[in-house]
Amino acid sequence: MILDKKQNFSLKPLSVACLLTMSISGCSSGSGSQSSTVQVTDVLGAENVSQEDQPTTNEGIGSGVEQPVAPSAPITDQPPVNLELDHGDASSNGGGLSGGSTDHGNTSPTEDSLLDSNDAVPSDDATVLENNDVNQPDTIPTLESPPSEVEQPVDVVAPPVAEPVLTDTVLVDSAIQDIEAPQDTSDIEMGSAIQEPEPSQNILEVETDSAFLETPATNDEAAAEIQMDAAIIDAAEAEEHYFDPAALLQQPSYVAPVSAEQLSKPQYVRAVQAELQNAQPQASAGTLAGYAVMDSSNNSNLTEAMYGLNEADYAAELGALKTKIDTRNMHVGVIDTGIDPNNPDLNNVNLHDSQVVCTQNPLCYYSEQGLENLSYTDHQASHDHGSQMAAIIAGNNGLSNARIYGSDSIDSGSNGGNQFLIISKINRDSQGEVKIFNNSWGGDNSGLWTQLTRNERYDAATGVGNGDLATVHDLILNRDVLLLKATGNEGLDNSSDETLLPDFNPRFKEGFIAVSAPREDFSGANLCGDAAEWCLAAPSSTQNYSNSGQLQNYKGTSPATARVTGTAVLVKAAYPWMKNHNLVQTILGTAKDFDEIRAESPTYRGIVQVDEVPEHIWSYWRDGQGNFYIEGEAAWENRNRNSRDHHGKTITYESGWGLLDTVAATQGYGGFYWDDVQLDTAGTPVSVFSNDLKGNKGFTKSGEGKLVFTGNNQYLGDSIIRGGVLEINGNNGPSKFQLHAGELTGYGSISDVQQTGGWLNNEGNLTITGNYSMQIAADQQQHAGFKARFGNLLTVTGTANLAGTLNLFDEVPLDQPLITAQGSQTTVLRAQQGVQREFDAYRSSNPLFELTQVSYRPELNATGEPVRAADTINTDVVITAKRKSTETVAALAAELEGRTQVARNLDVVLASLDQKQQLETLEDAEKVFANRLFNNFAQTIRYSNAAESTVSTQALNQLFHQLDPSFYANTVLNVAEESSKQERQFAQRLATAQPKQLWFSGDYQSYDMDYVGLNSERRSHHQGVGVATKLAGMTLAAQADFSQLNLDDAVQTGSKNSSQSKAYALTMGTAQQLNRDLSVAAWLKGMQVDVDAQRGHAQAQKIQFDGQMYAAGLRLDYSYPLSQKMQIQPYLDASFQHYVHAEQTQQDGVNSLDDLVMQRWNFGAGLQANYQLNPAWQLQGSLYYSQPIQEKAYLDTHYVGTAEKLKFDAWHADQGQYHAALGSQLHFGQHSFINLNYEYSGRSHSDSHRVQLAVTTRF
Repeated sequence: MILDKKQNFSLKPLSVACLLTMSISGCSSGSGSQSSTVQVTDVLGAENVSQEDQPTTNEGIGSGVEQPVAPSAPITDQPPVNLELDHGDASSNGGGLSGGSTDHGNTSPTEDSLLDSNDAVPSDDATVLENNDVNQPDTIPTLESPPSEVEQPVDVVAPPVAEPVLTDTVLVDSAIQDIEAPQDTSDIEMGSAIQEPEPSQNILEVETDSAFLETPATNDEAAAEIQMDAAIIDAAEAEEHYFDPAALLQQPSYVAPVSAEQLSKPQYVRAVQAELQNAQPQASAGTLAGYAVMDSSNNSNLTEAMYGLNEADYAAELGALKTKIDTRNMHVGVIDTGIDPNNPDLNNVNLHDSQVVCTQNPLCYYSEQGLENLSYTDHQASHDHGSQMAAIIAGNNGLSNARIYGSDSIDSGSNGGNQFLIISKINRDSQGEVKIFNNSWGGDNSGLWTQLTRNERYDAATGVGNGDLATVHDLILNRDVLLLKATGNEGLDNSSDETLLPDFNPRFKEGFIAVSAPREDFSGANLCGDAAEWCLAAPSSTQNYSNSGQLQNYKGTSPATARVTGTAVLVKAAYPWMKNHNLVQTILGTAKDFDEIRAESPTYRGIVQVDEVPEHIWSYWRDGQGNFYIEGEAAWENRNRNSRDHHGKTITYESGWGLLDTVAATQGYGGFYWDDVQLDTAGTPVSVFSNDLKGNKGFTKSGEGKLVFTGNNQYLGDSIIRGGVLEINGNNGPSKFQLHAGELTGYGSISDVQQTGGWLNNEGNLTITGNYSMQIAADQQQHAGFKARFGNLLTVTGTANLAGTLNLFDEVPLDQPLITAQGSQTTVLRAQQGVQREFDAYRSSNPLFELTQVSYRPELNATGEPVRAADTINTDVVITAKRKSTETVAALAAELEGRTQVARNLDVVLASLDQKQQLETLEDAEKVFANRLFNNFAQTIRYSNAAESTVSTQALNQLFHQLDPSFYANTVLNVAEESSKQERQFAQRLATAQPKQLWFSGDYQSYDMDYVGLNSERRSHHQGVGVATKLAGMTLAAQADFSQLNLDDAVQTGSKNSSQSKAYALTMGTAQQLNRDLSVAAWLKGMQVDVDAQRGHAQAQKIQFDGQMYAAGLRLDYSYPLSQKMQIQPYLDASFQHYVHAEQTQQDGVNSLDDLVMQRWNFGAGLQANYQLNPAWQLQGSLYYSQPIQEKAYLDTHYVGTAEKLKFDAWHADQGQYHAALGSQLHFGQHSFINLNYEYSGRSHSDSHRVQLAVTTRF
């Protein structure tokens, strides 16, 4: 700050205590009809803090008496002035605050009757938006969207614009021919052969032939991007075709669009989150959430008068916000008297590990270099005030769970410092994380700071200059910082000094809010005055703890400011995309103006000043100047002195924009009252404004992300959309819409729409109460237009002047008939005053649908017949669509393991549903399945920067992977393969076992299988123990095994299925030596298999299933010595495995698991070689090849919601596998040895590595 060296300038925290001389009132503990009033007078004129039976603590925030202090540091040649908190009267805390003081009114320990902190539910994170739209049924879960990728744009050749034709017009595109799926990864484009017939004024029909056009492969990515079918029809150059009544009989069946009453708007509810509830710290004893006590402190019903709830209920409502909005990752700066982590209100809260302190006075007045971060043990807070403000913002019963960054710079116990430089340092040190700063401090509001600041060199356009203005310019306009500043406590009717910063540069209003308090609550608050345009009032009366552990009541604009800061934290957490100017506009625009309060509380009468208290009045207030106040006859309207209209909002000289409404602010904007409201929602998927939006201005929506309006709005300015999605779910009133890019949709009503780009969507039966005019440039006609959901209807009460492209993307998810393979027809747009111009083109961006016809007709009834036969004005846009073969759509993308059988099975199911629909036996669950499936195909579409649609290969393959239940059969087959290796090792032991032999073995296998388009990682752990003996020349053996197998099948773009299998097995066998070199062995095995499986689709349900596996085998060994040290052992084996699934049906949310079948006949041949290095050490090697000669592994299933029985085979059955192993055997003792072996196994698409350790001994 720049201060004259001859001036004494006192800086102090802005809070004031109850300063009440009260009977039966808040700060004193008296009760009954007697007045137990303790009056403490601050010699400096600030409010007073009193504690029952305790010495007085004075924390004046505003002072009428200026006290001399150490000089403050100037910039340029002037010596510094020390900005401090002076202490006046002695108190239990070592003295009261005078001059610039933190006035905590009559501070008294609270009684046990106060609301316990547990009454307010703390909060946690995320604004959780629950979409309860009936369009999202739970029977079949929404599949996860695949990751983004580079897509190929659709090149659609637009025809010339046709002249308006108001007679019955039909546009037809022929069906796409099915061809063999391409086997490479080339991009595939679906074009249109356009015929050019003569124009006609009668029925206009044009047919085009579409075919797949194969283009050379690109180098962009392995998976091809497929251009959507874009059948572009030129209405002006179409073939003349006269009306044939018989042709109508062959038209697809007409489906009446659903009515708005049949639709249910999405319910965006910010719900309490259990995680956030559990994350809340224990609230300090005897405090309310937010620490506001207007009623208790003033012995009144102020809270109910202003907020419609009593004190306890309103506190509970504030406390619940933390359990709905996740503020744990937010950061807030508290520029004050330091933070004491031992303050009871700061126990278990999120404190930064240090605070900023001036260590090089006077350097810290000129530069950040004089400021340091000191730990709480290295520097203790100079006063309670900073801890108390921090507690309101983010204490254990505060408004948020933000991380607190403090500073100690405004009390006389501190070393001072320039507050704006401290803010700059905290912001810079946190790498920009801390952007919201509470400033409950101020000078004496004498105007001295303003006078000195006007002498500073500062260029408002560039920010170049010295002193505070240049620093503030950088913070607000370059670093997106929000400063919240108290007006002060001198009881002045105007604001002064730093509160008037925007007077120096109007753009400072983008990141600056001044805070006063209602004088009904705190009579000493400085009014907003000249700061009214960026000012509001907030509740003042507060009860929380001092650093010494005493519960105090106090008042002032300091706690009022902290409440606005806490609100800013909540709003920023709820809407992470908001910049500082959005936060300012949200907080000011949702403030309750006193016209609104008067309407809600017409009988409330406020307070009036009297010279003395009448004898019959027992409840009264007294300020620091000795004035008395009683409940009076002055109504709310008397607050509106010097009021003015600010673009539809009443601003008063007294309280600016009105009274802080924290709850409303967390629900988004309250209105549009500024010339240039920018809503850039980039980075936030969904944001909801649920207030009723007012004001004379409008806004511009840009950036990715959806913004939803749910209120009944009356703002007057234009709604301009330049990016993302805007969804209107209420009556939006008179605002006119300009759609230039992005998407406009909704379930409500809007006024006139003028569209030059982007897409208007009919998905919620949006109503335009006016005209719909599309003025899309010729080069954008394929990149902008109208998105149609089959079964929904956009209603225009005026005329529709159409252009661009009609794009079918989905069908309505209700109990309407399906889009069938034969074709279905519906009305998607109705302009009650007529369609004056037609679409330039049409297509379907859903790869599963083909849009074959667009016609313009007079209004149709529910059966597709004209409502009035004599009508000649075309009002309805009618489309005809049919469903393509799923297998045809699958062929458009690069190959994927299992995809073809998924597609074929889906076609079987959908054909069955078509037949049921024709017979009118289609059930609701089947409709839900089909619609969810169609929607999932729609989600495989990606849009370029021009909203051009392409099918994503990655998304399409991920969808098929998520719909493929073969995973369960693969899991069982994996267990069988693992069992085969154990069986082979057991047979080897049978061939070489000695009498009374005992062995223990353990092995680990890493098994990777590379399928087409995906990878399967398999890991297994196995432990076994076995025993063998000889009996009558025969070897008898038994082995018990336990295996745990993990399997992960993942599409290369992310979707993954996982299973864990546990197998418990017992194998018994016998071997017989046929002659000296030839032996035969046989064995039987039983196994219990338990599987936990989790598929990779959204909302997937983990399932558990079990079964038994039985196996038997034979092995023939021949032993042939090559030398005294080396021996080879060729062998042949054959085995049979059979899995029996338990009689249980499981559902995972997409498929049922009705039965699992696995049978394998396997034949193998191998060679074992042993080389004896010395009597104790033997080297071993082996080769083995196995080939299933008959294998079947499949799953019997059906999709949930359908009854069609389906079969899914496991992948890559009947494939042979080779094995190679190396190992060594080391003898220790007479009959004991240890084996260590490594085995590699492989086939065309897999690699396996196994390490085994075994110990064998005799008993």
